[in-house]
Formats: sequence, structure tokens, C-alpha cells
Amino acid sequence: MAIDPRLARTPQVSVGDVVRTAGDDIPPWLRKLVWLMDDAVRIPGTKQGVGLDALLGAILPGVGDALTGLTTIALVVVAWRKGVPGSVIARMVMQQLIDYGVGTIPIVGDIFDVFNRANQKNLALIEGHEHTHAAPTMKDRLWVALALLLALGLVLLPIVIAWSAIAFVVRKLGGE
Repeated sequence: MAIDPRLARTPQVSVGDVVRTAGDDIPPWLRKLVWLMDDAVRIPGTKQGVGLDALLGAILPGVGDALTGLTTIALVVVAWRKGVPGSVIARMVMQQLIDYGVGTIPIVGDIFDVFNRANQKNLALIEGHEHTHAAPTMKDRLWVALALLLALGLVLLPIVIAWSAIAFVVRKLGGE
């Protein structure tokens, strides 16, 4: 059987090579963090995973959301360093705000966190734009600054709410 000369010059590429090449520019620690937050524990008998966001949110309300806020900051910083447009970064933050908003509803929010996987969606947005090398504009920098402030709010808000709730309970138990 003769080999087509055009195919002889084509390098053999495995699926593993394509997967490694597609995401080589994403830091491994960020991939691991996203996996921990969205998919760390597999639900037996399914392909569905549960991450620390949902698990910690169910056990200690607000903690999962605060960690998601930190993950958002990491994703936004990596996206900005890669030159992802500000509009995409703003979309990433809005996605996290939706996740956070629904995530604050007891029980419903924890179930939503299992299926929404906002961190994985945001990582996919970064990967979709990692080969665009347009220089960031001032508008992009402003969007990133706004996104970082909102992400910081995602981290601080549950802490402030929890602290206020604890202080309220302590005052009520103390007879004030």
C-alpha cells in the first residue's frame, strides 16, 4: 500500500498533543484552583463533580462564596496579563456576580453552584482569547479595574455579612 506523499510530510499529532498545546499558556496552578472550586469531588455514579464552592457553601455559608471571589481575582489577573479584552473580563465578573447572587440563597445556591461552574466558564473564556494579542486600551484597563473591585467585593461581602450576623447574635444573647 502506497502512502500519499502529501500525508508523509504531515506530522503525526495525538489528541494529547492537541489538548496540551491548546492550554499551554494557562498556569497549571490556575487550572488546579478552578478544578478545586468547581469539580474536586465526583458524585458517585455520575460524571458530575462538586467543588469547594458548593461544599464549603453548604457547610459554612459565605466561605465558598469568599473563595470563589478569590478565584475570580486570580482569573481576572491572568486574563488581564494575557491581554484578554476588558469586555470579556467584565463578562467574567458578571458571570461570577450571578453565581454569587444565586449562591447566597440557602440550599438553592449550593445546588446552583454544583451545576453553574462559573470558574470553568471563565477559564474557557480566557482560553478562547489567549491567542489574541491586541494591546489593552485604556477602556480595557478601566473594565479590569472595575472587575477587580467587584471581585474584591465578592470576597469581602460574605465576611462582612457573617461578622455582622455574629455580632448581632452576640448582642442579643448578651441582653443588649
